[in-house]
Order: sequence, then C-alpha cells, then structure tokens
Amino acid sequence: MESLIKKIASSILQKDVVVSHRLLGGMSNYTFVVEADHQKYTFRLPGEKAENFVDRNIESRNIKLIEPLGITNHTLYLDLDSGIKMAEYVEGEILSTLDRKQHLEAVSNTLKLIHRSGIKALNDYDMKNRLKQYEKLNHHQNELYYDLKDTWLSLYKQYETDPLVLCHGDAQPSNFIIQNDRALVVDFEFSGNNDPYYDIACFGNIDFEDAKALLDVYLGHKATKEELKKLIVFRMFQTLQWHQVAMFKHEIGLSEKLHIPFDVVAIKYLEKATQLNKEYHEA
Repeated sequence: MESLIKKIASSILQKDVVVSHRLLGGMSNYTFVVEADHQKYTFRLPGEKAENFVDRNIESRNIKLIEPLGITNHTLYLDLDSGIKMAEYVEGEILSTLDRKQHLEAVSNTLKLIHRSGIKALNDYDMKNRLKQYEKLNHHQNELYYDLKDTWLSLYKQYETDPLVLCHGDAQPSNFIIQNDRALVVDFEFSGNNDPYYDIACFGNIDFEDAKALLDVYLGHKATKEELKKLIVFRMFQTLQWHQVAMFKHEIGLSEKLHIPFDVVAIKYLEKATQLNKEYHEA
C-alpha cells in the first residue's frame, strides 16, 4: 500500500514523496502522513466501497465552505471519483490520544464556529433516509436492529422539526487536533445540515460520558434532563448507523481481509443502542 501511496502522492505534488506513518482512527479510510521537500501532507486513501457512504461532490463543496472559518487544514487535492485526498499537515496532538476532558472548551468553541457560521450546506444529513440507504446495502439484517430503529424513530419525532445548521458530521475525538488552546477539526466526509446535538453526540464515540461533558460546556450550564435525552437520541442513531456500516464491511469480506471482526463490531453497536435506549427511559 505504501508504494501505491508514494506513487500517487508524487504524481499529485510533482515531487518525490516519502511515506512517514499512518494515522489511526475511523472505520472508512487509510490516512498517512507523507513528506516532500521537508513539507508534510496528509494522504487519504478511502477504504473499499467507501463510495457507498460518502458523496465526494458534497464533501468537496462543504470543505470549500468551511475552510475560510480557519478551523481546518487546507485541502490541496480531492479526486471526486476515487476519493483520494491530499491536504496540508497541521502540527498538533490528536485529541483521542489526550485527556479529552481537558480540551472540552476548545472543542466547543470550534463546533460553535461551525454551527453559528450562518453557512448552509447544499445537503441535509437526513438521518432517516440515510439509514434506509445503508440498509439496502446489506443482505442480512438483525431483528434487534429493526426493533431498536423503531424505538429510535418514535423518540426522534419530537426533534424532527428542530432547526438545522451546518455540522461536521463525524466530530469524534480522533478528528480533532489540539494546538495549544485551539482545536482544529478534519475530515468532513459526513458534513451537512443537521442538528448541533449530532456533533456533540459524535464526541461520545469513545465514551458517551465525553459527549455529556461536552454538552454541559457547549450549553454553558449543566444539561437538563430533556437536553440529556435529546443527546441520547442522536447518539442512538449513530450506533444504528455504524452498525449498518460494520455489517456491510463484514458482508464484503473485510473482516477476513483486514483481520477486524466487523460482525462483532456491528453487534457491539446494537448493544450500545440498547443501553442508550435504557438510559433514555431512566433519565
């Protein structure tokens, strides 16, 4: 893989490239740091069949809208067919490797800049239809998934008409880069108009307690029972969404190929959805 990346990156930059190391995180892509003439870049090679989940035209348009906000790195190249992307490398620490609780204010400030920018994407994230699209990709479905989805749909009804703003769409800790007291954010594959609670819920990807803590900081007060319930509903959707993605990866043989048991990962997401449903009703 590294020889392929070196060849493509050298062609894009018209310079000799050295592959430095791979950045870990996410289920969809292979991202490497490459160097040319003492300059660092990130090189993204999308995973197999990633085009089923990401519209590169939308990603490209949203990146152009967001870059002027000064909270992300500059994209140098994005191929709309392959999804291969090169961007300027930014120095800093990936938040998933740090004490996340120490940087909630910086993350909140960055998300607020996006949410309050007044920028509108051309696309809505459209959670309900997105689930339907993902379901069509999988030949086998778990009965528990449909039970949990029905529960989620009933809970989501009360929030369906809430205002939508531009959202990052995958605001998990591995997509934030800490520079002193700033939090830059990268990877806008899942960006679109959505509820701000969606981004806050994403921050609970490693531990849902992180999302709860971020919500308090974002709101400027201890979240009420109703605000916490709303957060739970958006996180519950995300577990159902990533269940479908993991099942798809297993069905196309990536469990064996990548030595990652995506079928087990998929079940764990349903377990998380079940726990979130319980937490909602106990809140």
